[in-house]
Amino acid sequence: MSQFFIRYEAEARRCRESCDARVPITIMGQIADGTSKVFAGVVQSVEYDPTQNFGRRFRVTMRDHVEVTKGRLRDRARKLTGTTSPVAGM
Repeated sequence: MSQFFIRYEAEARRCRESCDARVPITIMGQIADGTSKVFAGVVQSVEYDPTQNFGRRFRVTMRDHVEVTKGRLRDRARKLTGTTSPVAGM
């Protein structure tokens, strides 16, 4: 898991959409020491704190892209072995 800060409402909206739809995104954010870094993965939460300075109002927690990939590979393996649940009506 990674935690970082973003600045703008539009970025926070993208993060919330990733969280709701469980879709990975790539976004630029600032870590605690102020260094900018690129993050990729599925957002777990977006927290808003209006008392923080402009660059730290939105704190994002993201599941790293590596973990997301492992989950997809596990799902594909289940499909290949036929351990997924059958679809109703077929």
